[in-house]
This record gives sequence, structure tokens and C-alpha cells, in this order.
Amino acid sequence: MNIDSYDILVIILSVTLAIFLVMAIIFMNYAIRAAKDVSEMTKKAGSVVNSIEAVGRAATSSGPAAFISGIIASVVEQSINGGEKGKEDGQ
Repeated sequence: MNIDSYDILVIILSVTLAIFLVMAIIFMNYAIRAAKDVSEMTKKAGSVVNSIEAVGRAATSSGPAAFISGIIASVVEQSINGGEKGKEDGQ
């Protein structure tokens, strides 16, 4: 069997191509996962921005005093409701 330089070159290039293809497949798998994660993060960021916009609109439309008193009232109401739930669960 006579192996010349062209056969050796073909073997080297074939092995290199196989390694490159395996690495490309692994890289694309990670890239797709990262893209999905980024998509989920942008959805969450969008909902946070919408919430902040709603708070800003409420603050400017009703005036600062009414806005602050509304926030305090909602916090007090939630703490009262939360305290009653905790007492019922403990009994």
C-alpha cells in the first residue's frame, strides 16, 4: 500500500472537518439556549417597564398626595389581610 502526501492531506482535512462540525453543533446548541434565555429576560423586563409606567401614570394623574395615600392604604390593607390569613393557618 502506497500512501502519498495527497492521501495524508485528505485524512488530516477530514479529521479537522469532523472536529469542526461537532464543535459547531455544540456551539449552536448553547447559542439557541442563550437566545431563549434572553427572550425570557426581555419579556420580564417589558412587564417591569409596564408596571413602572402604570405607577408613573397614576402618580401624575391623581396628584402626589392621593398617590401616596393610595399606596399606604394598599400596604395597610395587604398587611391586615396577610395577618388574618396567618392566624387562620396557625389554628
